[in-house]
This record gives sequence, structure tokens and C-alpha cells, in this order.
Amino acid sequence: MINPTDPTLSETRDKIACLVHRLPEEILVEIFSRVVYSPPTPYSLDGVVEMEKNLLKIYQSLHTLLGVPIMHFSGDPKHRGLPQESQEAMELSLERAQGRSLDIAAVIGLELAGFSFIRFDTLERHLSRIRTINLVADDTSYIRRMMDVIVQGPARPSSLLELSLCRRQNEQVGSYRVSRPAPWDHLYSRKSPSFAPFNKLLASLPVLRINGVYIQWDKLVFSNRLTKLRLQEINLGADRIMIGQLHYALASATGLRDFEIVSVESVYDPGAGATQTSMISLPNLESLLVDDLYCNTLFLLFSCIKSRSHRLTLRLTWNSLCFNITSGSRPRVSRHRLLRRVLEQVSVHKLCIHADIHPAFKKFGKLMKSVPMLDTLFLDEAEFTEYCNALERQETQGNEPQSSYFPSFRCLHFSRATIRDMAAFKRMVASHSQSMRQMIIGGCVYASTLPDSEVHHLGEDRDKDKEFISQLEEIIPEVRLTSAGYIPPEFQHDRWQLW
Repeated sequence: MINPTDPTLSETRDKIACLVHRLPEEILVEIFSRVVYSPPTPYSLDGVVEMEKNLLKIYQSLHTLLGVPIMHFSGDPKHRGLPQESQEAMELSLERAQGRSLDIAAVIGLELAGFSFIRFDTLERHLSRIRTINLVADDTSYIRRMMDVIVQGPARPSSLLELSLCRRQNEQVGSYRVSRPAPWDHLYSRKSPSFAPFNKLLASLPVLRINGVYIQWDKLVFSNRLTKLRLQEINLGADRIMIGQLHYALASATGLRDFEIVSVESVYDPGAGATQTSMISLPNLESLLVDDLYCNTLFLLFSCIKSRSHRLTLRLTWNSLCFNITSGSRPRVSRHRLLRRVLEQVSVHKLCIHADIHPAFKKFGKLMKSVPMLDTLFLDEAEFTEYCNALERQETQGNEPQSSYFPSFRCLHFSRATIRDMAAFKRMVASHSQSMRQMIIGGCVYASTLPDSEVHHLGEDRDKDKEFISQLEEIIPEVRLTSAGYIPPEFQHDRWQLW
């Protein structure tokens, strides 16, 4: 047995403690923050870390520092034998918080769902301290039971600022369609005792994120406190019903500044475009993110949202070329012509084009002309041969200003790109030299246009990287390289994060 009073051990302990305590408090805080909050996979090719991995890493790091067993909130089958220790760790964390605000994050799987509710129930006496809640679950019933603790608790969560609810989609349903909600998919029925207090809670929130969770939109009215709203992977019914529900819910949300709509579906309604639809007025909207919507949903949404001015970020996928109709088929309508008509309605500032929608280069040039206000372009897995010509800004002809029909790029971001004609690529970049401020690129560069020419994967050879950068830095101020397989966050808006 080691004697804790042994002089040698005591001396060593005191030296270590002395060295640590000599550091200023702000440095200690910075060190511990980096240990706890550094990304779980710093060398990952992905630019986004999903919530579950992030939460697990934070919890492990935190409790390693605190000297308690490594546990986490996630229902991971590999940790089935550890519920009592994890319960104690959670209670210890709450005790050490000493009255400070709480950020609650929970990932509930099928394996430990029952135990997770027991752990969550311990928060009842801390409701007034909760600042943010982020819940991820495999089933709506799990979220419902946990939200019951919040809305039916002894104290109102008066300090709650952010609520994020995510129901993970069943991958067997299909990767490209969001199923229509069944009655049991709604978080609360109108007869539920939690229905009214839940809606009252939502109406008071500054930040709300919903993924795959269905609420009664026609009975919900947000207040002017709402500043950020994210809707993801929900089916809002027919086109006209979708617009009606959003109009009703957002009519009083005059303070909304950030609106994100990701993989939200509406069913094509042939009469929707012929009838007058309700305008959704958002006078203080600053940022609108529209990601992976069907063409019919895009058309109506852009027709109805009205604001003084906002910056629009649009991510186009294969769905953007299709109408979502009740039969379940996905027809490709008029190729890219209808999409261009949709884009001509709005001012797009940041455009992300997914690899599965790359049009032929001639149509790509026409697509660019439909978004003349565009200043930032993201392309994934694009091959730069004829595309260089499509992106090249031609000289002004006659008295017509070039800016009136073609974008003037400030930032180009090409991920997993293939450059087969470096000379054409440089000409394209040079055509935007007056406006271009930054290029971020990852992928590979061929030494010549010959089929068997040498290929250089960016990020693998420092000397060749420097040579590549030097050719572009003559034209634009900043050039940054990413690894050849890096996927930027702009192509991963669908990932649920630890917000």
C-alpha cells in the first residue's frame, strides 16, 4: 500500500501543484478548454462533426480532467454496464456547476432509453438554470417523454434560450424522401396536457431548431423574440398548406434574423402557382439558408418570402431539378430551364452545387447568368476543362455592363476538384481578378491535358503545392489549399451538430 504521507510522494505532489498554480488563471482556462472542446477527429476529411461524436469526446475529456469515470449521455451498447457510475458523474457535474447556467445535450438510442429518462428526470430541480437543450433520439416518443420533464416540471425554464430537437430518420425509408407524418409522429396531439405549455415555450424562444419532429404548425405563433429558426427533414404537406402554415407561425416573428430550411418537403400542388399565396414578411431577416429542396418547394418559397434585404445561401442537389409529387416518382422537369427560372426570382449571394447536379458546361454558363448577384461559389467534385470557359467572365461588349448578367466572384471554393487544363483555369481566375479576394481549393492537378500526364494531389507535395499557389497568387490575394478529399461544411448542412 502506498502511504500518502510519504515525504517523497508529498514533495513530488507539491512540486507538480506548484508548477500548475504558477500559471495565470486565463492560461489554465485556455488549456482546459482546448482539451475538452477540441474536435474529436482533427484530421478528418469532413469539415463538420456530428453531435454524438462531439458530445462523447467532450464528456470523456471533461471527466478525465475531473478524475471521475469516463461516461456519456449517449445510449451506446458498449457501455451497458455503467449506468450507476454515469448517473453519479452527471449528479457530480450538476453539483460542481454551483448555480451556473446549464447547457443540456442528450443522445438517446434504443438500448438505454429507459435509463436515459431516469437521468434526465434528475434535471427537474435545475429547470430554471437551463440555457440550451439539444436532444437527439431515434423515436419521437423519447423526445416527448423528455420534453414532458421540461414543460410539466415544477419550475418554468425561464432562462431557456435555445431548443434543438432531432429525430433521426429511418434509413430504410429512403435516402431522398421524407415520409409523410403519421398521427403518432407529432410530438404532442392537441388533446395532450403538454400541448399548450409546449407551444407557449416555443413561442418564447429566441432560437429553435427542429429536425424530423412534427408539431402543430397551425396552432403555433412565434413571438418577436425569435431570432433564429432551423427547419430540417420535415414534410409540410401540399405546397399551399406549407405556405399557409409558415405564414401563420411566422406572422409575428418580426425579429427573425436567421432562417434555415434544410431538406424540407412539400408536395407539388398544380394550383398553388395559379392562386394568390400569402406573403411571409420577415422585415429583419439577415440570412436565409435554403438547402436540398425540391423545385416546387423552392419556387413557392422564393415567391412568398419578403424582407428588406437578406443574404441568401442556396445549396442545389438533384432534388432541385425535380417536382415532389404524390406518386413517389421524381421526374426531371425541363432539365435546368425551370431551375433557372426559379433562380431568376431572387438574389443568390452564395451558391453551393452538389456533385450529383453538375450540368453540362454550356448549361452551367446559363445557370451562372441567372444569378448575377452571386459573389461566392462552392463546387464539389467538378472537373475543370470546359467548366473554365463557363465560369470565365467575358469582357464587356458595347455599353452593356458585364455585372448586369454575370457574377463577379469574390470567393471560389472548389473541393475534390480535378484541374486538367491549368492554363484555362488561370484564365478563368484572372477574368475575376478585379473582384476576387480568396480561392480555397482541394483536389488534383494534371501536368498537361494528355490522358497519361502526371497528376499532383494537392496537400501531398509541399514543393508542388507552393508552385501551384504561386501561379494563382499573381492574380488573387489569398489562396488556400485543403486536402484532396476534404468536404467543406457547406456541403454538410444536413448534419446535426452540437450547436
